Amino acid sequence: MAQTCFVIMGFGKKTDYGEKVRTLDLDATYAAIIKPAVEACGLTCIRADEVTHSGVIDVKMYELLLRADLVIADISTANAMPSTSWASGTRCGRFARSS
Repeated sequence: MAQTCFVIMGFGKKTDYGEKVRTLDLDATYAAIIKPAVEACGLTCIRADEVTHSGVIDVKMYELLLRADLVIADISTANAMPSTSWASGTRCGRFARSS
């Protein structure tokens, strides 16, 4: 069974209001940088919008968060999404070496 990498990040275009205001295309970052790099390392790369699941989606997300071999959290915007920050903190607190 292939090892998995769960990617925690926002979707679409987001405006970063840090030092310099900029628009980030998170879908493009995932498709062009994160996913190819993860797959080149031999892992299956999964982001929340790629999960097809019936029932309560939060259960599947928690399962991926806690069971993935590696978790990557994209916190590239100055005010990273609260759910991304929470998920990365949860994962790091439980599995610091693979987060």
